[in-house]
Amino acid sequence: MAAIAALALAGCATGRPKGALPGTEATPPTGTWRVTTFDTTWYVTSRARHEGELIDSLAAQLEYGFVITQFRERVGPGSDGRLLEGIDAHPVDSARLSRDEFLSHLRTSDSLAAERGEGAVMYVHGYATSFRRAIAQGAEIAHRGTFAGPFIVFSWPTHRMMAVWPSRDALVSRAYRDDSASAVENHDAFREAIADITEGVRGSAFTVVAHSMGAQLVTEALAQPSPTRDATVANPLNALVLFAPDLPADRFRDSVAATLIPLARRRMIYAADNDRMLDMSRWINNSSRLGEASAARPMAALGFEVVDVEHGQRVNGALRKFFEPNHAMRLAGMALYDFFSVVRGMLPECRTATGIATLALDGVWTLTSAPIPREDRIASADGDACNLR
Repeated sequence: MAAIAALALAGCATGRPKGALPGTEATPPTGTWRVTTFDTTWYVTSRARHEGELIDSLAAQLEYGFVITQFRERVGPGSDGRLLEGIDAHPVDSARLSRDEFLSHLRTSDSLAAERGEGAVMYVHGYATSFRRAIAQGAEIAHRGTFAGPFIVFSWPTHRMMAVWPSRDALVSRAYRDDSASAVENHDAFREAIADITEGVRGSAFTVVAHSMGAQLVTEALAQPSPTRDATVANPLNALVLFAPDLPADRFRDSVAATLIPLARRRMIYAADNDRMLDMSRWINNSSRLGEASAARPMAALGFEVVDVEHGQRVNGALRKFFEPNHAMRLAGMALYDFFSVVRGMLPECRTATGIATLALDGVWTLTSAPIPREDRIASADGDACNLR
C-alpha cells in the first residue's frame, strides 16, 4: 500500500494525472471495465481521533493527509461516460501528513494544475457524513470531472447517519440539529483550513464548494470578520460555490449574501425544486431553503450566478429514476460538467454556445437535457474559446 501512496505523490510531481498507473492510458474495447486511475484526494479535518479513528467530535487542532482511491469504470463511447455512468471506487491507501508536508505537496500539485488551466478545489460536505464517506464523495466528484488538480476535502464532525436516537425537543431531527450546531462550532477550524490552503495554492485559481449543510458552515464562517476574510477579500477566490445549499433563503438574502460578494470573482448557487432532501429540511426548519430553485432565483439580482439543475442529466441508473432524492453533487452529471467548467474558467455565455443551459430574463440559468458536449473548445459570441475541460 505504501507503494501506491508513493506512486500517487510521484504522479503529482511528474504530471501523470492523479496517480494514474503506467500502462493504463490505452483505451480498451467499449463495454469493458478497466482500472483507470489511483486518484489522490487531499484532506484537512477538524475531527478528533479516538483509538485511531476519526470521530464526530471537534479536535484541538487540524489534521492533514491524503487518501488514494482506485477507480474502475465501464468504457463507453464519448467523453461524457465518467459524468453519467456508474463507477466502482475503493480506498486503497492513506497517509497523515504534517502541515508543512501537506503544503509542500499541495504547492507541487497546484503548480502542475496551473499548466493545465486548473486550480485547487476544496469540497465541504453536508450533514450525516462520516470521514470515509466525505472522502469518497470528494474522490468521485473529482474523478467524474476528470479533474487532475489538487482536490481537497474539508471534513468536519457530523453524525454518520441521518437518524439517531431522538431527544425530547427533536423527535425526528436530532441528527440534523446536532450537525447544524456542529457547523457553528467549526467556524474557526474552517477559517484556519482556508488560511492554510491559500499558503499552498494560487488563491485566484482556488474554488471552494459547499454542499448542502456544508453551506451553513462556509457562508457563516466567511461572512464574519476575521483575518481569513480580510485576506480573501484582498485576494478573491476563483469561485465560491453553494451546491444544493441547505440555508434559510430569507436570512441569506437579507444578512449574508452581500458579505460574500467581495470574496470571489464568481459566486455560484446550484439549485433545484425537485430536491427531496431540501423538502425535508424545509419541513424541519419551517423555512424555504436556498437550494430550492424558486428560492434561489432572486439571488441572481444580488450578484450570484444561479443555475437551476433540475433538468440536467444525472448519473444513469434505473433505480435512481424512482428513488434518488436529487441531492447528491457526485451524481449530478451535467451540473458537474458545468461546475468544473467554472473551475477551469469557462465564461457564463459558453452555456448557451454549448447548448447546456438557457438564460432567463431574470438572469437565472437553467440546465437543459441536451447531451453533454464532447468538443474540446467551442467559440463564444465574442470570439474567445469556451474552455470545456
